[in-house]
Parts: sequence; structure tokens; C-alpha cells
Amino acid sequence: MPTIFVDEYGTPWKNGRRAYNDPRDIFAIIGVYFRDRKAYCAAEQSFLDLKDLFFYSRNVVAHDQKMRKGNHPFYAFRDSSKRDDFYREFAQRAANWDYEIFLAIIDQPNHFSKYISPSDPYRIALQFMLERFEYNKRIFAPNSIDLVLESRGKSFDSILTCVIANRCRLPSLFSYSPPNYHSFFFKKDDRVAGLEIADLLLASAWRMEYNANIGTILASRPHLGPLGPAKVEPFDIDVYNLAVKPKYLKPFGVTSSPVHLKFFP
Repeated sequence: MPTIFVDEYGTPWKNGRRAYNDPRDIFAIIGVYFRDRKAYCAAEQSFLDLKDLFFYSRNVVAHDQKMRKGNHPFYAFRDSSKRDDFYREFAQRAANWDYEIFLAIIDQPNHFSKYISPSDPYRIALQFMLERFEYNKRIFAPNSIDLVLESRGKSFDSILTCVIANRCRLPSLFSYSPPNYHSFFFKKDDRVAGLEIADLLLASAWRMEYNANIGTILASRPHLGPLGPAKVEPFDIDVYNLAVKPKYLKPFGVTSSPVHLKFFP
């Protein structure tokens, strides 16, 4: 069964909030697609071995934000050389795994200033991300795909399930029936390797893509002022070059557009 692991960066905004004019303004979401169970199991085993190597346990949840800060249980990563070694080893291993990546990034203050009644950025980002996958991979109904996400609470999970099932997506130019998704929601501490992998890949991917596309984002938000860049560590470049960019979505047919990435609005 094909499987997509979904992770997100950022807190969805509400109307009336002022822009920070830095990376805190964005909401980003990633889909990490394994075409079958064999491909995922190989990546999972390699990732578990990586945790054994660095943490002496497979039960530790590899959470990027905590690791970058050296927070519990990653106190050893306050030594930046140990932290960097982990990320570089992760990137080298991931380069050999069989998966594809697609992203959606929303400039939230611009989004809320442009639309009178905007929907939650998470819902929109999830729809855009899935549409990129469905349309460019030509995977439609009656195909079935497992979709694994981090739970945001029962109420919001039900909203996302509605979007995933195509019962309450926003109007779209695409006129097809998406595949049948089987949604699974897990808590952050449930130790799902695919979600941990997605978290680590997204952490470097959004930083690199955001910095590379600041000019594009600025052009659509002149009334909001200049943007500050995201802080990029040297290991982010390694993760991006080895485990993100080569794994970007490969669509059927020939296209010159970056189908792996959707900026909005």
C-alpha cells in the first residue's frame, strides 16, 4: 500500500494578527511518499538503526525543534558537533531511501489580507499539497493510499479528514476524483518513524526553500514590509542537497513548473 507521511511547520493564524516579517509568518507542510510497504520498511529500519547509534534507544522520538535547541532528551546536542553529525548521517542514509517529497508554503499575513473569508491555512496547505501529488502522479480513484498525520485534536482531525476525503475542499480547477485515502492520526510521542522522518526533512526543506524564494514572497506582499531570512545551519544544506532536492516529486510527462512546491497566495 502506498503511504504518505505528513508534517507541518508553523501555527495557523487568525484574522487581525500582525505580521512578524520573518519566517514565523509562514505555514509549511510536507508530504513524504513511499510507493509501497517495502520502500517504507527499508527506510524505517535504517532510521531506527540511526536512533540506536546516536541515542542508544529506538524509543526516543526524533523531534527537530528539540534537537536544534538541545532540549530534553537531547542535551548531548548542545555540543553542535554531535548534533551536526546526527543530521549529516541522517541525510546520507535518507539519500538511499526510496521516497518522494512535495511541499506547500503559505504566507499567512498576505493570505489573510488578500481574502475576506480565508480558510484555516492548514486546510488550504493540505489541499494544495494533495492536489499536487494527485494530479502530477496521476493517482486518482479508485486507488487507495494510507495518509499518516500528527493529531491536532479530535475536532480538527475531523476537519482534516473531511478535506482529505474531498468532502469539503475549496473549489478547484482540477476535475477528478482523488484516491481513497485511509487517514491515520498519531500523537507526537507515538514513535512513528515516517512522521519523524517527515519532521526532519521539512525542517531543512522549508528553511532552504523560504530563503531561496524570499524575492517571490516579497513581490506578493509589498504592503507588509521586508522579510527576514530563516536561520540555516550548515547541516540544513546537507539534508536539503542529499535528502530533499533529489527526492522532489517526479510527475508523469514533461513539465517546466516546480510541481513539488506550491507557494500561496
